[in-house]
Amino acid sequence: MMIRDNGHATQTPDTGGELMNTSTVPAYVVGLIADVQINEELFDYMEAVETSMRRFRGRWISHGRTPEIREGELPGDVVIIEFPDLATAHAWYDSDEYQAIIPLRTHNSRAVVAITEGVCEPTTRPTRPSGACVVSPPHESPPRGGGLVRGRPVTTTVK
Repeated sequence: MMIRDNGHATQTPDTGGELMNTSTVPAYVVGLIADVQINEELFDYMEAVETSMRRFRGRWISHGRTPEIREGELPGDVVIIEFPDLATAHAWYDSDEYQAIIPLRTHNSRAVVAITEGVCEPTTRPTRPSGACVVSPPHESPPRGGGLVRGRPVTTTVK
């Protein structure tokens, strides 16, 4: 288990594990797009979204791909854009530039759009200790606001 805060991380003294670099926790804008009508308005949107996201250091992870469904139903194609961090993803989505082009998409498709934070990348360089947010092992999330994970107390930053 790792604790992180302000771009610094440390291995918790009693658990071991790899160190995490939290100065680069990416964020993702994920869109599920359905009932797409291909026309000039949509082409204008696609061109403008590319320009706007690059101004915020966004990059395509998946663009309009139809995923292989293994469980459940997914009503459409998947679009994923990666940003350097959560604040940058929010700044892009809330920007006047992006807000101005949203109607070009909504007039020509149905979509669900979400913004989510990624996970810390492993690093081999130790950094100074801190203690606001816990990065848990894969497949185990600490409770929002803190609690117990595997019987150990954890705290998380709640915004």
